[in-house]
Amino acid sequence: MSKRTYNFRSSTSSSGKSKQFDVNSVLDRTPLSNISNVIDTGERRRIRKRILESKRAKNRTSSSNVGVTLRDKENSSHVSNVTNQLDMTIPFQRSVDATLSSYINSNDNLQNNDVSLCTPGVYSIKSNILTYTNSTSTSNRTSLKYIDHGDQVVICDICYAKLWTSEGGKGRLTLGKLCYGLCCGYGKVELPHLKEANPSYQNLFHMSDQRSKFFLKNIRRYNCMFSFTSMGGKVDSKINKGNAPFIYQISGQNFHSLGSPKPANGKQAKFSQLYIYDTENEVYNRQSVLGQHVTSHEQELDVEIIEYLKDFLDSHNELVKSYRMVRNHFQQNPEANLKLRLIYNRDKDGRTYNLPSSTEVAALIVDDLDASVDRRDIVVETQSGMLKRISELHPSYLALQYPIFFPFGDDGYRIDIPHRDGVTTKKTIRPKCTMREFFAYRIQDHISGYSLVLNGRRLFQQFLVDAYTMIESERLNFIRGKQKNLRSETFENLQKYKHTGQENLSNTGQKVILPSSFTGGARFMQQNYLDAMALCKWFGYSEFFITITCNPKWPEISRFLKDTSIKPEDRPDILC
Repeated sequence: MSKRTYNFRSSTSSSGKSKQFDVNSVLDRTPLSNISNVIDTGERRRIRKRILESKRAKNRTSSSNVGVTLRDKENSSHVSNVTNQLDMTIPFQRSVDATLSSYINSNDNLQNNDVSLCTPGVYSIKSNILTYTNSTSTSNRTSLKYIDHGDQVVICDICYAKLWTSEGGKGRLTLGKLCYGLCCGYGKVELPHLKEANPSYQNLFHMSDQRSKFFLKNIRRYNCMFSFTSMGGKVDSKINKGNAPFIYQISGQNFHSLGSPKPANGKQAKFSQLYIYDTENEVYNRQSVLGQHVTSHEQELDVEIIEYLKDFLDSHNELVKSYRMVRNHFQQNPEANLKLRLIYNRDKDGRTYNLPSSTEVAALIVDDLDASVDRRDIVVETQSGMLKRISELHPSYLALQYPIFFPFGDDGYRIDIPHRDGVTTKKTIRPKCTMREFFAYRIQDHISGYSLVLNGRRLFQQFLVDAYTMIESERLNFIRGKQKNLRSETFENLQKYKHTGQENLSNTGQKVILPSSFTGGARFMQQNYLDAMALCKWFGYSEFFITITCNPKWPEISRFLKDTSIKPEDRPDILC
């Protein structure tokens, strides 16, 4: 490559002589080069101070920002005028001159091409960053200080999800239809719609009367009353103090556990046991489990809502029907040794069917276990006193924990849901829908149907946290199963261990290795640290740590929630 040099007029030179600048001195730098050629901290502070003083002076005189309009053959003269206007030291002037010179050099080659250089543009020089703004695009904005992203006007032609323009991106044609990656993974994911509840059940989520307001205020309490499983994570309740928005935060390992149909002797019935034990006083038992005191007026509403939910689930939820069947058997024979088997396998296609029947959900086992029981089936014994952990891959995992969101017992994620037919792929094995793709599809706003999940407010926050832990658990299980490919040790270290007298080297190294691709792992953090140090070696050490916080009063969010009773903090999928 030939050596390139450019002549620029220095702003600090009083004689007006041109100064020669070598571009290769900047281009040849690497992250491992000597850091002494970077502007030191004191010099940058003086430069920034001069820039701020210049801006204050221009604001007082009501003049415009430092800028230059580039038009065809006037580019070189305007750039030199801007360079003379800036009172900067030579080290900082070099970076600006190099940036401008690269534009001038490329602009000379584009004069004869069909490029819209006649369109006026504005180049603003702020600190050491040169940014370009097309003047034709700024005329459509309502404000120069705030960029409005508009409304959800983008519709996916395959899954009919509603997206913002910045969310959808360019999109992609799949099967002749324009689709996007955020909702259905460019048409790969195909899932059936959840069965819609009747209008009386949906009214509980509308915040339209005292009954629905009280229900939504205590929606997590009602879900806990009717859930079959318990959560293993510890909920941090100390974070919700004062008038700040509600935050759902858990610590520790999160998992779902299922108990035996009957409680141990002398113990109070909880969770799934409430569907079987002492059902004559079921309303009182469900109230007393959580131990929350309410006023006399709220007591009537509370009992009314509990009875309505109990009757609705008894009539429509297949899981509840299975537990009621166990109750009937115990009423006929209290000493019977029964086992309830929650079936894992589904015979029908998960892309078009997610509402199982009672025979597909559960089965009663008398005495000994059947040989046909799958290892991933959940078998609960009569009175074992032990909790059984449910796999995140079980189809009824979500329906057992969130009966308020899935009142019909709809199936959740399954590992055997294939991608859409007709979508081209280079993989030899047909890919399946991942858990992340499943939840990304479910939490989208779709044109048709009323989503109980998106209108669940505080329970929706719990659902999202639970979904995130499910995805992380699946990734960790995948890494644990691939340790033969990940677990390794250098030959040099193996020789050292052998020389120390250790004959058995099979246990050398860590038992479980988290690769750098796992977010939050030790190797992930170390890799990001090394990348940050390489950037600091190239550009110099940073002085500002800039964070961006979402404002719930942004016009896009206000317009989106204008016709609803949902608060911004109840839609973390939009704010985060």
